Amino acid sequence: MSDFLSNMMLGLATAATPFNLLMCFVGALLGTFVGVLPGIGPLATMAMLLPITFYLPPESALIMLAGIYYGAQYGGSTTAILARLPGETSSVVTCLDGYQMAVQGRAGPALAIAALASFFAGTVSTLIVALFAPALAKVAPELRWSRKGRAYPDRAAFDADLAEAVAACRPDWIFCAGYMRILGDAFVRRFEGRLLNVHPSLLPLYKGLHTHARALEAGDAEHGASVHFVVPELDAGAVVAQVRIPVMPGDTPDTLAARLLPHEHRLVTAVLGLAVAGRLAERDARVWVDGQCLFKPLQLDSAGTLKPESRA
Repeated sequence: MSDFLSNMMLGLATAATPFNLLMCFVGALLGTFVGVLPGIGPLATMAMLLPITFYLPPESALIMLAGIYYGAQYGGSTTAILARLPGETSSVVTCLDGYQMAVQGRAGPALAIAALASFFAGTVSTLIVALFAPALAKVAPELRWSRKGRAYPDRAAFDADLAEAVAACRPDWIFCAGYMRILGDAFVRRFEGRLLNVHPSLLPLYKGLHTHARALEAGDAEHGASVHFVVPELDAGAVVAQVRIPVMPGDTPDTLAARLLPHEHRLVTAVLGLAVAGRLAERDARVWVDGQCLFKPLQLDSAGTLKPESRA
């Protein structure tokens, strides 16, 4: 933490010099003027204005580029709010509500909200990156891995590289939280019995996507989430545990998902507690806990305890 604070103070002292503050202002101003043109996003604006920074000191050039980026981002919000022209994907949501406020004569507050929200998000994200950067830098280079699936000729090639990167970490367990790609047979077989996933439904109900909407369409009285072992078939592995919540009158897919999410987090924490304690295993496509085979998934109670299902 002391390194974090000292680095932050050094950065602020460097940025707060009169010349660097001027470069930040000039960058934000130029970025806003160019970014207000529909279709020209922050990256294109930075590319266009990059030559301006060639004759600046390195720290001043970076500060000016940051100002250009945020200015261009705000410029895109300006056209989205005033002219209903988002120009880029990041301004689409701003266009939906901001333009309606402008029609009602509240363009000023809409622009102010966009500016303050952008400032808050940028500041918080920068602090988070600065806080965790030293820890990430300590990770050995061979254990760092980030790739885009589209860069590979096929899914098998991507999965092969991913498997090598995961194996290099020598993991005891692998948890696919929010991993939206289907893992291939070779990957699953390589880590069989150590792959877990959380799925937002009471499996075997509603495998795949849009689980909340499908539960509402079916008129279910309750909904939930399941943690299961991963097998090559989609969401078909043995279920370790589940958590249930009632479906309320007037629920929408969004409200149901929002109410379920904290319970999902509790479920994941409880199951991972079993796993890291050496109490969880998979054998013959069945779940074993404390050496006993489960014939029904464990249920998470309101106290966060996993218990055998008590229903008839």
